[in-house]
Amino acid sequence: MVRHIVAWKLLDSTQLHGDKSEASINAKALLEGLKTKVPSLERAEVWRDADPDTVFFMKMLDEEQQCMLKSVINEDTGLFDLCLYSEFANWNGLEAYVDHPDHKFVAKFIGEIRADRGCVDYEV
Repeated sequence: MVRHIVAWKLLDSTQLHGDKSEASINAKALLEGLKTKVPSLERAEVWRDADPDTVFFMKMLDEEQQCMLKSVINEDTGLFDLCLYSEFANWNGLEAYVDHPDHKFVAKFIGEIRADRGCVDYEV
C-alpha cells in the first residue's frame, strides 16, 4: 500500500475563488469527489483547519516526514488549512491518480488558492 498525504496553507483570499474559508470548503468538496472518480484511489480523508497534533496520520510518519508537513502550518491558527490523507494499492495506483483528468482539475484549483504545500508519499 502507498500513502499520499498532502497539507496546504491557503491564501487569505483570491480574486477567482473568494476568501480562505470559501475556497477551502470548495477544495474539500472537490477532493472528496475524487473518491468516486479515480478508480485507483482506495481511501481518502480530507480536513479543513486540522490540528497537526490530533490528525491520526501524523503518528504514522517519521520525524522528517512530520517536519515536511508541519512546514505548511498556518502560523496564525497553528492548523493545516487543508489536508488530504489517501491510500493506493501501489505506486502505479498513485501515478494513475496523479495523471487522472479529475485530479488535474482539482490540483489546478488548489494551486490557485494555496500559499504553500507539503507532501509525503511512502509505502507500507
